[in-house]
Amino acid sequence: MKKSTLYVIVGLIGVPVLLIALYNMKHNDNFWDTSATTCISLIIAGGLSFYLVQRQTDRRKQKDIFMKLLESLKDLTDDEKSYRLVDRSVEEILMQKRAMNNKIAFIKKYSENFSIEKDVSFLEEKYNEYVAVIDGHINDLETLGKLGADLKRPLSLMSQRIFEMMLNLYS
Repeated sequence: MKKSTLYVIVGLIGVPVLLIALYNMKHNDNFWDTSATTCISLIIAGGLSFYLVQRQTDRRKQKDIFMKLLESLKDLTDDEKSYRLVDRSVEEILMQKRAMNNKIAFIKKYSENFSIEKDVSFLEEKYNEYVAVIDGHINDLETLGKLGADLKRPLSLMSQRIFEMMLNLYS
């Protein structure tokens, strides 16, 4: 929400409340008479409300960051350079593979927070299939370049599952 919109909403709510309070202070002699329990209750309610709202905000931000991590892994799995290995050096292939591995490791580390352990184990399984094809032919780049379909299959399945994970993250 934009700050200007927030200021308008606060003004529309705050000004009438302030006017009512001023009216009551002027016309009601018992306006300031209150018990300690009422004050304590208000402080506890306000503090608890603030804590719960702040906690939800932190959780939402954590989900947003996790969503970006999933998007970056999806981008890697959808990238043509991940399965079309023609005219690529061994170093480039290994760096691409390492980038995917690191992202999967981060996702696995936080998967319990979002209850997606089964999805992450599926991603690991398909990633291991992908790695097995690459590792089996890493010294023969010509053959590896011809195995694009074998490399694309697990990546495509990973991409679909990541998309499902992204949709389920906010449900």
